[in-house]
Amino acid sequence: MERTLWGYIRAANARRAVAVISLTLAVIGVSYALYQSTQVKLVPYIVEVDKLGAPALVGFPEQIEYADPRVVRALLGGFVADLKSITPDAVVQKRYIDRTYAMLRTTDPATEKINALVSRC
Repeated sequence: MERTLWGYIRAANARRAVAVISLTLAVIGVSYALYQSTQVKLVPYIVEVDKLGAPALVGFPEQIEYADPRVVRALLGGFVADLKSITPDAVVQKRYIDRTYAMLRTTDPATEKINALVSRC
């Protein structure tokens, strides 16, 4: 069976159409995946426990406070404690230093001041 020129043209057009449809579906799929990755999926859920350990109150919070003052105080207290702590144990001292510098960015002026403070010790 001999193929004619029109048969080859029809086959090329069919392959081109399949390629365009496949590319369109791939672009739509990747775009939707990127859109989904930007959406927040975390839904906080609060469970209050009574003295005996049984759940007493269950629900969703009305408003999320990301900068709870208690958390800020605890982090600052830990930062100051790690900065000021001195121990003869080298492993523990390195842990204090690592935790102190983990709270700082290298471009901050506070980092320069901490470096000056540490170099004086």
